[in-house]
Amino acid sequence: MLVGLAGGALVLGGVAVAVARSGGSSPEPLPASLPSSNASAIPSAIPSAGPTQGSGSPSSSEPRPLPLSAPDATPAWSVTVDSVPTALVASDKVVALVTEKSTSFLDSAGKPVFTPLKVGNLSSSFRALTAFADGVFYIAGVAQKGSVRTLGAVDAATGKTKWVVSVEDSAGDIRNVPAYVGVGGGKVYVGGSYAGSLESDMIGYIRAFDIATGKEQWQTKGSDINNVLVPPSGRYLLAGSGKVREKTSQVLMIDPGKGTRGWKKSVPLAHYGQAGLPLTSYADGLFICGREKVVAVDQATGEEKWHLAAGPDQPDVRFGTPIPSTDGKTVYIPVGQDLVALNAADGSVKWMAVLPEHVTFTASSGLGLGGPGALCSADTVFATDSTKTLWAIDAATGKARWKYTDPGQPDVGFTWTVGGDRAWISSNLTMTAISAHG
Repeated sequence: MLVGLAGGALVLGGVAVAVARSGGSSPEPLPASLPSSNASAIPSAIPSAGPTQGSGSPSSSEPRPLPLSAPDATPAWSVTVDSVPTALVASDKVVALVTEKSTSFLDSAGKPVFTPLKVGNLSSSFRALTAFADGVFYIAGVAQKGSVRTLGAVDAATGKTKWVVSVEDSAGDIRNVPAYVGVGGGKVYVGGSYAGSLESDMIGYIRAFDIATGKEQWQTKGSDINNVLVPPSGRYLLAGSGKVREKTSQVLMIDPGKGTRGWKKSVPLAHYGQAGLPLTSYADGLFICGREKVVAVDQATGEEKWHLAAGPDQPDVRFGTPIPSTDGKTVYIPVGQDLVALNAADGSVKWMAVLPEHVTFTASSGLGLGGPGALCSADTVFATDSTKTLWAIDAATGKARWKYTDPGQPDVGFTWTVGGDRAWISSNLTMTAISAHG
């Protein structure tokens, strides 16, 4: 229930958490004294929730957890491909399938299009080496001629290569391991680390390339750069770092102009030492990060705007990777079997959805292993769970539209992506497309 102008409390799977708006100093989390969720009392529609007057009595605007239940999805099509994709990236009309040796393309009907590229995945263990923005695919991989590691820009409408550059280390360090590609602000970025570094002195890096020509603009490296977030519309980058044996990680703002460092902030128990998929997010001008406590901070100053935290009697609660909506107005936070939708601007709760008992969202692990745990289209939240099921959830209400279970997926999670209004799923040699609306 929401309990005052400074913040509110809600129950996620029996765990009470506090939502607090900040005005300079951070309000303390509220006590974990609320009862467990009662599924039978959940209304069929969840009203928008904002701060309410009063001392803590239940409000009619209080969002109650909505159990996720939906019919099985009806795929638009499934086709057999020649090689198992290790990475996928999609526009609204075409999906690129990156395998160990090449990259091929399917259109929205599942038909092969374009000439395959002789560029394969750098490693089957990395699934974040592709990106799509403004009609262009960006693919980091290994060119078969000479096994040179490259970054290429491919026109998603024609399949024609716009430019290709080497991402071999300019200083000749062969330990350079690219792990992430992101696009924003007229640049495409490659983030990674140096293989073989001791965990105690892990060195990460960011390299920035001009989006039109592929010319390198700058590069920076250090032990304070491991997990990199490139917001598609934000003004800054966010780099995370941390060590497994230490309880505190750090986030660091990076100015994309020249790669200079800005503010930095400690984030308890976040474990941002892993290069690859971003474990932080950006929405409505705010960076959103944290596992023990989710904190939303101003992108330019690092000033806290709101936070989401468990009560003092729930010290072991961990929040998953925040997932922003495509318009940046909403952020979705997984907490075990629950998914809570928050207004990005102030942290107020829009709705809560809950999986069946003993099932958890993949994104709630907050580790970024095995591909994305959740992604958004314009009006749908897609999320995978621990039973190898993909859910399509209405972004406005929190109601599930459909579910798709695939026992053939790897234990660490789905190989999948979202493009336009559909989910594209790879399962061994089968590619499947499902419309967001079933």
